[in-house]
Amino acid sequence: MGEECDDMILKNFMKVADEVIVVPKVDGTVDEFFEAFFRAFTGNPSQLAHADDPFYSLSTLPANGKEALKRFLSDPNPGKIWDNFDETTFFNNRARGVLGELSIYKRLYKGLGYSHSPNAAGFDFAGPKWVQIKTTKVPESAYQTMRKAVDDLIDNSPTDKPLKLHILIKPGTNADSLRVALKDYIDSHPDKERLELLIEPFELTP
Repeated sequence: MGEECDDMILKNFMKVADEVIVVPKVDGTVDEFFEAFFRAFTGNPSQLAHADDPFYSLSTLPANGKEALKRFLSDPNPGKIWDNFDETTFFNNRARGVLGELSIYKRLYKGLGYSHSPNAAGFDFAGPKWVQIKTTKVPESAYQTMRKAVDDLIDNSPTDKPLKLHILIKPGTNADSLRVALKDYIDSHPDKERLELLIEPFELTP
């Protein structure tokens, strides 16, 4: 990687950092999650650890993690999770999912008093409801994955907790068939009254 390419990636990193990683709060301070951001590129939520731990330093990212990070920060669309991660590749799909999970937590759920549980079975955030976050670039083909998410959320939660499956889709895609199919599945479940379904367009950058 030449000096010109390095400069371009650094410039794009600072742009992504300003827009995504460093999030201004109401009191004028910032909420930064560099460590979790870098860990997302392992594609494994269990790796969300402090980057200053030698075991988790950036240099220990696997080769595919470094390549994914470089691609994510490169032109023409730096910071775009839908353009930089291939839906058909498990690693990239997981990395995209972790980034979406981190961003929506910082953007919405943390301020509502939720805690983040990246290693928990069946859910990602706990608070007034237990929430599972999913991302999909192709909603029309995501039914089986999302149905399993419904099952996992119900099976791994206390029976008295309200639940929410929050699906983030690529802007401009059509989720009508997924919404209808999931609603039918949820309506057939004994726990249907405590489960909310939310499907909405989402982009990592503002």
